[in-house]
Amino acid sequence: MAEIAAERGLGTIIYEQLDRYLALPDEDFDATGGLQQRRRRWYAVVEIPMALRPHFGKPRFVKSLETDSHAVAQRRVGPFVVAWKKEIATARNEPVDDDAAFWRRALRNAKTEEQRQSILMQIDYAAWDIGAINVENIGDPPSSDPEARRFYASA
Repeated sequence: MAEIAAERGLGTIIYEQLDRYLALPDEDFDATGGLQQRRRRWYAVVEIPMALRPHFGKPRFVKSLETDSHAVAQRRVGPFVVAWKKEIATARNEPVDDDAAFWRRALRNAKTEEQRQSILMQIDYAAWDIGAINVENIGDPPSSDPEARRFYASA
């Protein structure tokens, strides 16, 4: 596309703007992997699609990961991103019930004990996230949520 602009004699500024426009990620693409550094701290961030922003009342989900270490932030970001993307899928009326089946297949196909332990940890995180979202009373543990228990049992 940029080559076409150059062939048509458009100026260098338009050429550069077109390249920048074509490089922009689409609405659902998370170019940062869910991480964003603000000042020296790392945050979990997921952009909410434009059509759903009125539903959520904000343009993005943001949560401090309470660290200035990129390595620590990468370990902590996963559960937040998963929970928020599930909220977005739910708002779109997309099925989210197949998450347990996915993790069950991944666990079954794990080739090493290290992979198995990593997958079990992700299942724990996912079940905790489900419980944390659904818990009715402040102070109740996420594991007390029936949906979280069903997810964990079927995964």
